[in-house]
Amino acid sequence: MFRICFGLISTWLSWASQKPLVEGSKEALLLGDSWAAYAGTSLKDHCAGLALVVNRGLAGTTAADWASNLDCASAPQSFCCQHAGEASCSVSQAVGLLPSEGSRVAWVSLGGNDYILSHCSTDNASLDKLQQDIEKVIRDVQWLAPKLRVVVTGYAAPSGPLYWTTGCDSPEALHPLNEVVRRAAVAQNVTFVNVSRIAGGSSTVHSQPEFYKDPIHLNSRGYCKLWTDPVLQEALGCSAPALRRASC
Repeated sequence: MFRICFGLISTWLSWASQKPLVEGSKEALLLGDSWAAYAGTSLKDHCAGLALVVNRGLAGTTAADWASNLDCASAPQSFCCQHAGEASCSVSQAVGLLPSEGSRVAWVSLGGNDYILSHCSTDNASLDKLQQDIEKVIRDVQWLAPKLRVVVTGYAAPSGPLYWTTGCDSPEALHPLNEVVRRAAVAQNVTFVNVSRIAGGSSTVHSQPEFYKDPIHLNSRGYCKLWTDPVLQEALGCSAPALRRASC
């Protein structure tokens, strides 16, 4: 099946479950699917005090891929290794790229591909499995780097119907995905920030297309909207307020 770089969320709830924050994170790790991959190092442009961004996002990968902590030496035929070579879906490899000292934060973006590949199924068993996989990735990060602060956001509402699949067309159809991400964050005691409305989307309206390169993926203006969200700025430990999102 064609791997989509993911499902976005439309939700009208405002969520944020947060751990105590440490100001001025100096290094950031972006880990997960294409929302992480396509961000590049753009976070550095919008987060004051950040000295280094390590991007280990792999487009098309799922929470299940990363939960397996795939190493290309042991799983050379896996999707991750076929499409990303030495990068693979290895949490340990990703975390190992960060300096061992200093204030650090990780942003994990996972769950969208799993959800869209299931045609946005709300079957309890599927959603429970997805939550378990996301929690496994978070636990792996925490075990490997106990002092690394973890932040998850879910996804912003799509800018239009997801034309390549079924069951995911309406803005509110993807709400269950964000809820799964939120529950996983709460269960593992890490920070969750709701970013579903950063680009003008809601439970009844798709996001504004000028912030997207396609119905799923943000463009540079979209990432500006994401990174300058005030709650996310605080969660990431940015040392000074970013420019107002209206300037994106």
